[in-house]
Amino acid sequence: MASSQGMQLQLQPINMMLVLVQLVVVVIFSLSAATIAAPTEQELKNLGCTNRCGNLDISYPFGMEANCSLNDNFFINCSDSQPYLPDGNIVVTNISLEDGELRIMQFVASECYNASGYLLPNSFDASLTLSKFSISNSKNKFTAIGCDTSGSVQITDKNGSLLATGCLSQCSNINSVPNDGSCSGIGCCQTSIPKGVGRIEISVNSFSHHKNITNFNPCSYAFVVEDGAFIFSTTYLKEFKAEKLPMVLDWGIGDNETCEEAKKNQTSYACGDNSDCYEAEIGLGYICKCSKGYEGNAYLSDGCKGVGHIEISVTSFSNHSNITYFKPCGYAFGVVDGAFNFSTTYLKDFKSKEVPTLLDWGIGDDEKCEEAKKNQTSYACGDNSDCYEAEIGHGYICKCSKGYEGIVYSDGCKGY
Repeated sequence: MASSQGMQLQLQPINMMLVLVQLVVVVIFSLSAATIAAPTEQELKNLGCTNRCGNLDISYPFGMEANCSLNDNFFINCSDSQPYLPDGNIVVTNISLEDGELRIMQFVASECYNASGYLLPNSFDASLTLSKFSISNSKNKFTAIGCDTSGSVQITDKNGSLLATGCLSQCSNINSVPNDGSCSGIGCCQTSIPKGVGRIEISVNSFSHHKNITNFNPCSYAFVVEDGAFIFSTTYLKEFKAEKLPMVLDWGIGDNETCEEAKKNQTSYACGDNSDCYEAEIGLGYICKCSKGYEGNAYLSDGCKGVGHIEISVTSFSNHSNITYFKPCGYAFGVVDGAFNFSTTYLKDFKSKEVPTLLDWGIGDDEKCEEAKKNQTSYACGDNSDCYEAEIGHGYICKCSKGYEGIVYSDGCKGY
């Protein structure tokens, strides 16, 4: 019988197709980076790989122990529960496998002067070297703050090629600076940034050493910041206290490899089963995503699970030592409530290989009732019926309205 919020299909072991519950046997493997491109979840566990540093999940291809990352570029140094990139003291705050992105905290460059126009010792440029990752030119903005300010960002690749951009801002009094949160070029300026991998230098300079404006703006600041993460205020002209701001980096697998090229070498191809390959935003290499109908970690051989996938495993703590005479095996399964009654004879020999279970189902791909009704050509509920959100968590089911009965998906709902 269907409940008010969902429908359950009971599978009887005699007259309907049985749902097989698979017992997963744990086998110990040795992970070899040279021969296994996409390891399994169990192989990483066997190597002692952990997946959390402080509040951040660290998922393969990233890793924190030896042999737990795809290569050294994806190593995360977890120190005092704080995750860092191997390129230095760059704090990582988020890793997106789906988008091929990292969020880091990067320093703000500053240059401050006293009323006499002398440079103060707390001034410095901000730089970082990225051997594999690139500043996302679609998710960040280069920003400079000040009324006597010229800021720039330069990217030098391993071949010495230089990319640079910047902006300038000048104003003689604070009353001319908009205080509506905008970074319009007066008191604050912004520009898009180039895409590139290498040494990144953020610098800021003054035209007149802030003379005649130190009373309201003694410093200039420059930084690359995640788009939307910074809102300008005129109070920042007097003092901007932030030392670090969020920045988004792009990353990819392989050295200049396209998906087509990477697939030719299956020993190094990083995408697991049930996944698809996409060219990386970084412009170098590729990223992996689970195919439609699957979700999980696309960089593990068994990482992409079918939506609703359930894996039941059974292991022994001590290989059943000293108890094999009455309990040589361990069993695990999901079964319809009330359909299984335990007996001590099962410890010696449990002969059932298949057990009945219940499945929830729904119509549509993540569609709610309201969304489904907008497309009447695909809407599955007929006349005299009502739509309900499915118990499965996505999709919907149909039921005959009050005063009607029938098979709602075929013959239709008829009046009593």
